[in-house]
Amino acid sequence: MNVLNHFGWEVLDRSKHDIQGFSSGYPAFDQHLHVDAVLEQANGLSQTRVYSNGRKVIAYYSAKCTKITVDMQERSQIGAKETTVPAVEIPFLAVDQQYWRQGIGSETLEEILAQTTSISYFIGCRYVFLRAVKEQWLIDWYKKYQFKEFLFELQDDYTQPMCFKLPTVQELTLEDFEELF
Repeated sequence: MNVLNHFGWEVLDRSKHDIQGFSSGYPAFDQHLHVDAVLEQANGLSQTRVYSNGRKVIAYYSAKCTKITVDMQERSQIGAKETTVPAVEIPFLAVDQQYWRQGIGSETLEEILAQTTSISYFIGCRYVFLRAVKEQWLIDWYKKYQFKEFLFELQDDYTQPMCFKLPTVQELTLEDFEELF
């Protein structure tokens, strides 16, 4: 049975979703969902979407607006005059470990890229930025989706900053563009 057929994306709602039962295998990611995601969402600091089947949360991601600094070559390529450009940051993305290796991580990333591409046509956003857990298999997985390792001002020993350049309207085919809406 395909797990994906019975699930759907929704905005996190503590009254509807069992967030305490979620376990990604990464305590910081679990803590974010269990405590911080609800508070940040209530205060308008980030938005969290969950992949769920009724109350059971299978995966989640949080998203918020940010800006990233790009080098002179990148600025030239995208036509930016300023050193910082708008981006959507995904500070947290996790799949419950019971559902690993079932395509849900890919489904989550595809949801993020579809949502951010759609949003970029309304608010002017060039990148999706995230910090991958510093495990080579995970960094390689993001690279399959065209994410690139990225030098960021704040480095740590646990994560690898990565970014994805969102397509512009001119870069998409008409069919791709129409599928977004």
